[in-house]
Amino acid sequence: MDASSLHFFMSCGVPPWHVLEHTNGIIGTPLLEHHARFVKSATYGEKLTISTSIQEWRAKVFLQKHTVTRGDDLICESVETRIFCVRDRSTGGASTASRCPRTSAACVSDAGRIVV
Repeated sequence: MDASSLHFFMSCGVPPWHVLEHTNGIIGTPLLEHHARFVKSATYGEKLTISTSIQEWRAKVFLQKHTVTRGDDLICESVETRIFCVRDRSTGGASTASRCPRTSAACVSDAGRIVV
């Protein structure tokens, strides 16, 4: 799901994290919580599709939904709680939560749902 999250943002036009760190300090969107519901099994070699969308924007966190399908069959649904992180220079560079950047939220809202 982590790769799907990164792919989602990049598909929406949000630059890679190493670029954002230099422009607005964002170093990534770490996972805080993950809930998954598995409906059917899948195995190696099967072609799966992951659909990713933002379910909700909050001040410092957002909920990202992933739906995994094989053809028309639902395999798994999951919802993640993630935050935007910046380095806190006052604590020697430890990461800390940041408000969701307006540019990322606007970009993703305009793009809608992305299928990976």
